[in-house]
Amino acid sequence: MIGKNLTFWFQTIHAALVVIGVFALIYSLSTNSAVDIAPNWGLWLVAGFLVSQISFYIYSWRFRKVAGLMKIKLSAVDSLRLNMQGLFYHFFLPFSAAADFAKFFKLKTHQTSKQERLKTIILDHSVGLFSLVFISGFLLSFKEHTFEYPQINYFILVGICLTMLAIILVCKKYFVNAKEFATVNTREIVTIFASSIAMQTLLSLSVKLASLNLGVEISYLDILFVMSLSMIFHAVPAHLLGVGLAEIMGSALYITIGLSPIEAIQMVSILYFFRLTTAIMGGAWELLNQKLIRRRFDQQKLLK
Repeated sequence: MIGKNLTFWFQTIHAALVVIGVFALIYSLSTNSAVDIAPNWGLWLVAGFLVSQISFYIYSWRFRKVAGLMKIKLSAVDSLRLNMQGLFYHFFLPFSAAADFAKFFKLKTHQTSKQERLKTIILDHSVGLFSLVFISGFLLSFKEHTFEYPQINYFILVGICLTMLAIILVCKKYFVNAKEFATVNTREIVTIFASSIAMQTLLSLSVKLASLNLGVEISYLDILFVMSLSMIFHAVPAHLLGVGLAEIMGSALYITIGLSPIEAIQMVSILYFFRLTTAIMGGAWELLNQKLIRRRFDQQKLLK
């Protein structure tokens, strides 16, 4: 009971701060007809971080809905906790798959079947990757200007095709009746896919808002394109403190659309900062859980 109450209050305080912050920013902007970035250097960074947190809520909601398709019942708080703690392990363990391993083991309290837990994680990744491929492919087909290095178009197309092939092969292996599953759950899958698109567009918006502090001249659609395409490479399970192939590709793509190397690193660093801050909050939540588990264990020993 104590653990559930503390977990509830942790999530409630987090959500309240995000909502209050958003309304405070709206009020601040509405009372200043002409906002000068120079004296308000922190305003856009805070705005970007708050939007990134809203995006993370949508991500947690998506995971909860995916788990529901696998007959795993998660509350909104449970899903947020699992994903924040998963992000913590993603940053502070050497392989990005550490987040998936953490979710896999923590889901055991909700579902004992290893196969159902594994399918939940696979389906969540598949939906996420497909939405990233959809956004980046769509924007690539309507891109107004070419890359500084035209050869990158072929690299992008090959990457998209390989990602789609990987999704199909993995789903075919773990979802034997994939066609029947998709038919029965069409409405839920479409809703989950739409939430994934919304999550990615909001996350890109958060980076765009924060970039206003840097004075980097880049359009929102370019940011959305670079982030959608580069985040596909999070599927490669190798990084150091959260810096992996996705961040390298993000920097390279920003440079190919005209940014300087310094500006490209700054743009990638914005998302890294937002994710790292969320990961630290997830680590605090994990520490709280571990303390509560030890306390319950000690109480049980005393009763015996």
